[in-house]
Amino acid sequence: MEDKKELEAQKIKEADAKAKAHKAAETKAKKEAEAQAKADASPCAKIGKKTLADNPKMTEVFVTSDGVPFFGKCDADNHARTLEDNAVYHLKNNKCKQ
Repeated sequence: MEDKKELEAQKIKEADAKAKAHKAAETKAKKEAEAQAKADASPCAKIGKKTLADNPKMTEVFVTSDGVPFFGKCDADNHARTLEDNAVYHLKNNKCKQ
């Protein structure tokens, strides 16, 4: 009888753990989607999209808050350190097939 109770308790714990993991994944996905929507609305996103359109073989671009596009993250990060707003926007080229 106690084995059945322990088994049920274990099943409940496993179900709770799965539910928490699912909720955490949903929350993370929602935050990423919100961040992407915010980034897509920025002027830097427009610059990044144009840069990718002009360079279709490039897989990604990094745009600093002053609107300067870079193909290397390190270059963008280094330039961003010189700015008051040191944000770097990352855009991927979904049309690029390599």
